[in-house]
Parts: sequence; C-alpha cells; structure tokens
Amino acid sequence: MVHLSPVLAASILAFTSSALAVPTVEWTHPILKVPITPSDGFKTAAVKAAPAEIAYTEADLASFHASSIPGAPLNATLSARDEESLSARGIIGPDNRVLWTSTDYPYSAIGRVSLTGAVCSGSMVGRRLVATAKHCQIPAGGSGRFAPSYYDGERLGGSNVVAVISMAQGSGSCNQKEDWAIFVLADPIGDQTGYLGAKVIDCDAQKNRAMFFHQGYPGDKGASRPYRQEAISVSRCADCEPGGPLETDADAVPGQSGGPLWLFENGSRFVYGVASGTSSIGTGFASGANFVNAIARARQDFP
Repeated sequence: MVHLSPVLAASILAFTSSALAVPTVEWTHPILKVPITPSDGFKTAAVKAAPAEIAYTEADLASFHASSIPGAPLNATLSARDEESLSARGIIGPDNRVLWTSTDYPYSAIGRVSLTGAVCSGSMVGRRLVATAKHCQIPAGGSGRFAPSYYDGERLGGSNVVAVISMAQGSGSCNQKEDWAIFVLADPIGDQTGYLGAKVIDCDAQKNRAMFFHQGYPGDKGASRPYRQEAISVSRCADCEPGGPLETDADAVPGQSGGPLWLFENGSRFVYGVASGTSSIGTGFASGANFVNAIARARQDFP
C-alpha cells in the first residue's frame, strides 16, 4: 500500500451540500465567557456566531505523556454481538459497511457533525469534547453541531460547537497525522452518552490484524444514518512517528470524515484515530501521540 495523498486527507471525506440549512439562535457558554441564551439540556439550536479557534502547540502538550487515556462508558459489559465481532475477524470485501441502529454504548457516543454546508462524523472523547477531522472546517460566520447516534434526526439530542481545538499540520505524508480536531460543545452531553478513551497504536502488536472498528455517516448512503464496519486492519502506522498516521483497509466515502477507528479492550473502548482521507487502495486516519495528548489537555481545559 502506498501513502495516501495529502490532498485526499484534506478534501475527500467531508460530505458537502448546499441544501443543508442551519437555524440560528442566541446562545451561551460559561467556560468561553461568550454571551448566549441558556441551553435546554442538550437540545440547543444551532450556533449563531462562529466557534472560537484554539491552536495547541507542542509546548502546550509537553507535560502530557499519555499513550492511553480512559473513557467513561455507560456500561462496561460487552454485548453478545460485540463478543461475536471480536472473534469473527472476517475478510474485508468491496463494501463491508453495515447500517447500525444501536444506541447502546459506544454507539451512543458516536454521531453526526453538522456544519454549515457539510456533514462529517465524530465521537465523544470527553464530557463536552468531540474528536473529528480538522478538514471538517466550520466556515467563517458558520456554525457546527454534534448529534450523538443521529439517525434521520436527533434521537439523543445534540449540542452546539463553541470552540475548535487543533494543531498545525506537517508536510508531505505526515500532513495527515494531525488532520484531527477536537470540537468543544456547549453542553456536557458525554454525561448522558458516555465517551471513548484514546490510545496510540502499538504498531508491533496491532499492525496487520483485522481487529479495528469504524463508524460514520457516508454520503453515498444519504449522510443521515450511521454505518459500521468491523475487522479493519492497519497496514501502516509508524512512518512519521510511532502511532501515526494510520493507513487501513476501511471502506470510506465523503461524510465519514472524523469517524473513529476504535477497539473494544477489557470492557472499555478506545479511539485510535479519526478518518481523514481515502482512495481506491485504502483509508487514512489522523492519529498519534499529539492526538491522544491533546484530548488529555482538552479534558483539563474543558471539564
């Protein structure tokens, strides 16, 4: 498998549509000190003002050395279906994505990112934090909203994006490693949905094993229902640093950008990266130590 083009990492997996209309209201957020209206639980309408932009640097993450940070599952017991999936290790076909209706954890924590004019995917990684792709940009004057377990509508409610955390990206094939962003939500909806932990891949132990999962909102299937894939293999994982970026055999199209690559481990679920770019030979995920440490730092900054 060859490297995925940085152009793919920046353009392929966001699903855009000029038909997506976003209502606006006044809003409020205590941490960012932005004037707003109180939200009703986590059923706030879409944001009127553009979210704040926060750029982490290597210095900001220097005190964080986590290769793994825990999640907060609603229920640590694996379902019978999950146990079966872990042992199946099926062969990936031309399209192995399956419509997934479950709202059980971790699917309660994975959802649709609605942007002004576009759709991406994402997953809760903190009480008010969503991991997605950096190229799922909120345009100037635009808005963003995350709806967990979205299925033809907000089954579990949703919350507005009030800040976007990211880092500068490298060049060449390493550009894809930092194609991640952390969206800060107005409401701590992770208390109701649970949220995933995060890990850096152990390339020696986990490479070329059909063991990972992915879920997102593919545009070729309407971008309004979640599709899940199992038995995904990572074929490259240490070109820029141990742990990133990841190249996989996952099936992906626009709309799946930002969707998590995750594992079930000892009753917990950990995201290893977010969908970044795809081609006819594979799908890349932004990942690595900065990704994990930025989530750790964001949990501290936005508890």
